Amino acid sequence: MLVRSYGLYSPVKKEELLQCRLLLGQGPVELPWKIGWQDCFASSKDHPELCPLCGKRLVRSVILNPIPMVAHTSDPPIPHFTERLAA
Repeated sequence: MLVRSYGLYSPVKKEELLQCRLLLGQGPVELPWKIGWQDCFASSKDHPELCPLCGKRLVRSVILNPIPMVAHTSDPPIPHFTERLAA
């Protein structure tokens, strides 16, 4: 069970948590700022949007849609082991 799923850290107990923090001399809970996946590569030379050879930004020219798979309608074929046994 997660600690934050019950008690003062539960999402429905925000007012009670704020009251307890103020009584203990703490400020309100500071939410962390959100980062995107691009921020993780900001200081890296291996950025996935840059060409590894020339360093220029990659440009999407064509979007390839996945090819839908054909559903199987029967069992896979049974291998013919009798031919191997006869040889």
